[in-house]
Amino acid sequence: MTIRDVAAAAGVSHQTIANVLKAPDRVSPATRELVQHHIDELGFRPNRMAQNLSHQRSRLIGFRVQARTALSSGGILDAFLQALAEAAEAIDHHIVLFHSAPGLSEVSKAAGMYRESIADAFVVAETEPGDPRIPALVEAELIFVSFGRTDGSVPHHWVDTDNVEGARLATRHLVELGHSDVGFLGWPGASWVGDDRREGWRLELTSHGLSSRESSTAAAPNDRHEGAAATEWLLAQNPTMTAVVAASDELALGAQVAASRMGRKVSVVGYDDGPMALAGVGLTTIQQPIFEIAHRILRLTARLIDGERPDPVHERVAPRLVVRGSTGANQ
Repeated sequence: MTIRDVAAAAGVSHQTIANVLKAPDRVSPATRELVQHHIDELGFRPNRMAQNLSHQRSRLIGFRVQARTALSSGGILDAFLQALAEAAEAIDHHIVLFHSAPGLSEVSKAAGMYRESIADAFVVAETEPGDPRIPALVEAELIFVSFGRTDGSVPHHWVDTDNVEGARLATRHLVELGHSDVGFLGWPGASWVGDDRREGWRLELTSHGLSSRESSTAAAPNDRHEGAAATEWLLAQNPTMTAVVAASDELALGAQVAASRMGRKVSVVGYDDGPMALAGVGLTTIQQPIFEIAHRILRLTARLIDGERPDPVHERVAPRLVVRGSTGANQ
């Protein structure tokens, strides 16, 4: 006898049965009564851990990792994972890592972890336009907060960097140094992060009466060599361009390589302020407030685990400009 048998008899989802056993405050009294009736009728006996969880939480919060964000990569998600661990310790919770394929496989794995009392809630990262995980997580009645905004079509909680403001800071810095032809190096395809950073570049140039023409932009996968190739094309198309805002530090380092190859003096600003930003002369970049974001996400997650049900929380945290040696006055 399993909770799926009880769910079938009661005409509800197996996730609802799990909630009745583990978090009864999340289920209406009528549904709790219905489920309890079928539990008694079928003689279902949940294990001791499940019985106790209506009074005691595991204090574990799940977070998915995958090969391309391995701990050795030095990427922004690695810094975020470290920040999550620190933030969890501060509120007497713990992070439990799991691996799955991208997309809905993550939701299936999370639902199984919840049913097996491995985690009470989850943090979701790298949200995208039309992200299928968000409605699936809501439908599964799982507690989660995302690092990254969504389109708002499915109400849920998220915290994110203010990527528009960050790109505006980067562009403003270059304009104030006297650069009037400033390019943008982003990623191909649609993404909330990339689109917001490009929009910030456009808005700031427009506010100064400067051009943000399509030929001033280029796109490449988040790879230094690809970024260098895209920047060579961008600079060749724009012989008067003296500065570039990049959507990431990785792309910014590629832009520096391209400018050096072409013998062009180009100021470059990256985004993220990861470890690679300290290489060479040092990369001027936009620092994501990763630790602040992680603390906000976990404080909110803990409130949800404890039964609070606020209206959807949407928070954008302001980034800051870090000036190093990759930018200078236009001469």
